[in-house]
Amino acid sequence: MERFDVAIVGASIAGCMAARCYAEHPLRIAVLEKKPAIESYKVLCTHFIQPVALPVLRRYKLDRILEDHGAVATKAAFHTEAGWINPAGPYSNDPAQAHAYNIDRQTLDPLLRAQLLDHPAVALRFDSPVRCVAVQDDGRYIVHYGDEAAPRSIDAALLVAADGRQSTVAKLVGNQENRYDNERAVYYAYFDGIEPPVDNRSLFFLAHAEMAFVYPLSAGRTLLCVAIAKERAKRWRSDGNLAARILEFYEQFPDVPALSRARCTSRVFGYADYPNISREPVWKNIAFIGDAALSLDAMAGVGCGFAMVAAEMLVDSTAASLGANGHLALALEAYRKRFAEVFAPHARAIMGDSLMPRSATELIRAQELFAHMSRDSELQDKFISLTGRLISPQKFQLAYLSALSKSPRPRA
Repeated sequence: MERFDVAIVGASIAGCMAARCYAEHPLRIAVLEKKPAIESYKVLCTHFIQPVALPVLRRYKLDRILEDHGAVATKAAFHTEAGWINPAGPYSNDPAQAHAYNIDRQTLDPLLRAQLLDHPAVALRFDSPVRCVAVQDDGRYIVHYGDEAAPRSIDAALLVAADGRQSTVAKLVGNQENRYDNERAVYYAYFDGIEPPVDNRSLFFLAHAEMAFVYPLSAGRTLLCVAIAKERAKRWRSDGNLAARILEFYEQFPDVPALSRARCTSRVFGYADYPNISREPVWKNIAFIGDAALSLDAMAGVGCGFAMVAAEMLVDSTAASLGANGHLALALEAYRKRFAEVFAPHARAIMGDSLMPRSATELIRAQELFAHMSRDSELQDKFISLTGRLISPQKFQLAYLSALSKSPRPRA
């Protein structure tokens, strides 16, 4: 039986990034992917890579590779009832966190896998669904995978589940999902005939608890996406022309790029129901990353970036302990704590927001927030940093409260 230091289940963003990071160390890595070929990719994803992940891409020299294959450097701008939140300049003065990327998964997934194909430390195996996981007396794992009629097996010191929100590994080992309501549906499609926004901004148009996105892509393409109330989505589905309904949704907003020549070039993708899901990032000494650990409301756009950051976080926590006399359990505990520290505050805020405002009081508070931001450039910068996941919700809240305390009080 082949022996590896690390067995990674899933060769999407999280799995490929973890393998790429582990490969910088003197380790042997196996990556098991159930899809049949390198060209396979995740279809249902709006593929906005937040700036929180840019340091990971730069550390492993993947940023230029992405750009060479059409990734569009971008920054978010938000239109609210009080006007635009679109401060000048990059996300951060730190070049390592300066921008986000738009790149479609049809390009991104094969590109990340290609970095592993000829790497001497990595065995990347397609058409290899995991069938069974067993732990040995010495704590190492046996992973049975492949065709039921002719199963294969590998032995690994560390097992990493990067196999998505429906994680097979989680089901096999009993890492139960925590499921939280999401009251939005998401639909999107690819269009041509739309001029890219100035500076290739990614535009977000807010309408109470709903939102419309405009993502400029390479080769003159644009992704239009809407995150809408489930009741509206139900009406759209009964109408049957989702592409037309998407375009109509944008008509309520000012400053939308001209859509008169927009032509839908794909089918309409989306989720009618997409609950927020979380699992323990470490379970029975098995590490979980990407959507297998945390899968949130698509409107937040954090899936790709968080997957990359979690992969690097896991490797930085555990790589040294996979050598001789390593303390792997302690290293996994360090990863678990770091995962909770970094991601849990964002997850709580996103889960709360995905319930959508339910009262007039909540709507008024949101209006007050955007009205105040429209008059405060520093607070706008903080908001953009929050949406890029460069600061925590708590830091933004403190900045907002501080700004309120300094604002002139109304006269009696």
